Amino acid sequence: GSAFASGRGEVLEHFDLELPYWILVVTPQILISTSWAYANVKVPPQSADHLKSIVTDFVRSPSKLAAQLRNDFESLVFATYPEVANIKEMLIQEGALLALMSGSGSSVYGLFSDEEGASLAAVRFSRSYYTSLTEPFFKPESASLQG
Repeated sequence: GSAFASGRGEVLEHFDLELPYWILVVTPQILISTSWAYANVKVPPQSADHLKSIVTDFVRSPSKLAAQLRNDFESLVFATYPEVANIKEMLIQEGALLALMSGSGSSVYGLFSDEEGASLAAVRFSRSYYTSLTEPFFKPESASLQG
């Protein structure tokens, strides 16, 4: 399911979120040290309630999501690993409505409105990168979450 994480990521507040997008995750063969990223990132203060409202209020408006959401690790990681920045730009060029780096990197995801565009982009990216494509409104089965 979906959750907002706080603390050091150990405090989870679960909520329902239905994403009406095809999600393409593109992962280059670049290993980014999480400890390096956290030691060097500069994160402006932002309330969890503000983030929750962005996600829940604008989930069906990719232009508003793109204007409001950011990943504070991107500037640090992109400056050090320009290939990751290129993947984000290529996702937008391939038709993603929104693209952001996931966590501290190196994966980048794009939200697509239709299966055809997402599938074509997945094929193109899979020539050079690991890709994963998820259909809209995906919900993991509880059985698959058990060890």
